[in-house]
Amino acid sequence: MLNFSSIMNNKENIPGKLLMSKVKIISIMILTGFLCFPAITLSQGKFEGKITIKVPEIENYGELSYYIKGDKIRINVEGKQRNSDLIIDPDIREMILLKTQMSKYIIFPFDGYSETGTVNKSKNLKQFKNTGIKKNMQGYYCEKWIYQSDDKEIIAWLTKDIGQFRFFRNPEKNKNPISWKNEIENSGYFPMKIQEKSNRGKAITTLEVKDIKRLKLDNDYFQPPDDFGEMKKPNINLMKNFMQKKQ
Repeated sequence: MLNFSSIMNNKENIPGKLLMSKVKIISIMILTGFLCFPAITLSQGKFEGKITIKVPEIENYGELSYYIKGDKIRINVEGKQRNSDLIIDPDIREMILLKTQMSKYIIFPFDGYSETGTVNKSKNLKQFKNTGIKKNMQGYYCEKWIYQSDDKEIIAWLTKDIGQFRFFRNPEKNKNPISWKNEIENSGYFPMKIQEKSNRGKAITTLEVKDIKRLKLDNDYFQPPDDFGEMKKPNINLMKNFMQKKQ
């Protein structure tokens, strides 16, 4: 192992070229250590904190504040027209939709967003192909995955070092998830960047992590505020029966 102190103390006895060579090696080692340090420190331990995500596809918003504590997730949709935040607690299998402008909340069952209504535990990206290309993004090592269909290509940079990801969707709309999104959600990967490319167009970035901060979050932040009142989830079947009787 090179000893920097001994080299500098005995530099009179070392030929000039050899001295410069050893100093260069030590400089490279120090520089490499500093460059790698952020990735090492950020990736250790289970992530808790805030992730700022740019999402141009959400009209009139454009940015999500994504909070993680253990398996709990809170997604705040930022912007002038912000009116809904979403809390997901897999342990009690609940989603809480916070209607911020009304100071109300609605509780929905959480089944992992799977198309079948059950949580997919396979942890596989069956529809995606791993390109083998890796990149450091925001201090995390990411892999490039590609999904291809007849009409589009999805390029996703994914990391295993943050935790499970959930796309923001309003549970009131009750739409089935897009299959490739559902696969990412159940894979255990966290997307750092997603681009969609149609067969006729250029790649459009639909999601990109802009900032990551480790924070100590209070458990109460993953509960409805005390001054929010509960709204009961509308019974769709009763509403359908009522409309049929009126006809």
